[in-house]
Amino acid sequence: MVQIQQKTGIARSTLRLLKESGRGKQANPDMNTIERLADVLGVPPAFLLMRPQDWELLSRSVSNSSNYLAAAQKLEEEGRLQATNPIEKVLCECKVHPDLRPRNIDGLQEVARADARDEWRRRACLKLDALMLREISKSSPRKWLTAIAGAWVSLTTPHDPSTCKQ
Repeated sequence: MVQIQQKTGIARSTLRLLKESGRGKQANPDMNTIERLADVLGVPPAFLLMRPQDWELLSRSVSNSSNYLAAAQKLEEEGRLQATNPIEKVLCECKVHPDLRPRNIDGLQEVARADARDEWRRRACLKLDALMLREISKSSPRKWLTAIAGAWVSLTTPHDPSTCKQ
């Protein structure tokens, strides 16, 4: 802890509070503090912001990404991986988007739910595209990130988006 304090210039009391955060104590570091810590620890700042459930979801997304990776590979071969919103294209290729619509007339509520799920996925794909892929043009990282993002969107799509926030 002393070495981290010396390398970052962050007060020991602040580091102590960060270390004890989650054990009944609340820390609220600013981005400058997070960036300095991440730099000294040799990790991306985003890693310091992730909660245990975020790590679990990321792990599940990576574990479930093989079909999405195959779809991203196909997009790459077709020259479509660099196109706008490749994550949504991967979901379409994997046949998880758009949702199938009920064929009977009594399914109007289910049609509305399917429309809402499709819109939720479309927006989630656009957000992840902007956050993850905007600056990534190299083929391999772009392919992997697209696949992981596709798996994440599939895992997190709510059954009824009208009942939750995005």
